Amino acid sequence: MRGDKFARGFPGGWGGQFEHARGHRPGGGGPFGGFGPGFPFDLGGFGFEGRGRGGPGRGGGRRPRGDVRAAVLVLLGEGPSNGYRIIGEVTRRSEGEWKPSPGSVYPILQQLQDEGLVAADPADPKQFTLTDEGRAYVEREYGDTPPPWETLDGGPDRERVHEFRRQLAALAMTYKQIEVSGRAGDVRRAGDVLEKARRELLAILAEDLRETPEG
Repeated sequence: MRGDKFARGFPGGWGGQFEHARGHRPGGGGPFGGFGPGFPFDLGGFGFEGRGRGGPGRGGGRRPRGDVRAAVLVLLGEGPSNGYRIIGEVTRRSEGEWKPSPGSVYPILQQLQDEGLVAADPADPKQFTLTDEGRAYVEREYGDTPPPWETLDGGPDRERVHEFRRQLAALAMTYKQIEVSGRAGDVRRAGDVLEKARRELLAILAEDLRETPEG
């Protein structure tokens, strides 16, 4: 499901929106109306839209970090490339969770060149390819391991995050079905359920904060 069917953010917190949901009258556009403004989850932050604003790896959590050396070598194992394309490809394959900086990629390319694992194209010094030694190294070191953008350090388990997004989308669809039914009592009950879920999620967050050591 695409993010443009959902809310574009949620200023002001969840509480007031759930209060509005419990008191909502059918036909008024509703807190979930068309999954537009007022939907009480910022689904963009969960990855339905571009992941740059509040998504995984940004915001309050530690940004996922990967093995830049491994990423460069694995991608060069697929074919010649340059630093710019390597950065873009890592970002794309990690779905925006990891974007290595030029300051990390280009020194790695130089180091690998010094080690004899990669070589610059004489016709285009910015273009790099694996040497025979480099291909053997990649096969030996990374042939049987997941690519580094699938094993990020500091990020949540990717499959669990994806499952959470699917559950959140299903929740939105279910609420929409209740809202369009036209029964005010059902909408109010749905709002109560959402408010209870919100409080339980906040309790989980509070537990995590208590268990996280400072510094």
